[in-house]
Amino acid sequence: MIFGIADNLELGIHGIKYAIPGSNVAVGASIFPLGSPYIVFSPKRGSGGGLNIGIKASPYIFFAGIEAPISNNLKFIAELNNGLTAGLRILPSKEWTLDLAFAFYSVRVYQYEYGNIEIKNFHPIPWIQFAYSGKF
Repeated sequence: MIFGIADNLELGIHGIKYAIPGSNVAVGASIFPLGSPYIVFSPKRGSGGGLNIGIKASPYIFFAGIEAPISNNLKFIAELNNGLTAGLRILPSKEWTLDLAFAFYSVRVYQYEYGNIEIKNFHPIPWIQFAYSGKF
């Protein structure tokens, strides 16, 4: 779950994020790993799509995500961050989203054992997320 608790402030399963007003930059801290700070840049794009590029303290420094519209109420989403997540974002109303995806992660990645990363160690994990972006 993700909740928009105030203008430019989001709280969710992944942590807390604050979008700096008047910029394309947000700062935050993830819950997993505990308190890992990050900064993300989201260049402005037209047509309802989005691109996010960021850096974080751990475990893997760089991450990126993309959101591309398929129709008015459906988007393709993908994120590279400790593995790959890809799927669909359904927009049933203005303030709600439902994400259905598969995450391809390695158990070794979540144990933060650095070393060789082999594709055979990655397994698909079904993933679902509800998000409310309005205010309480």
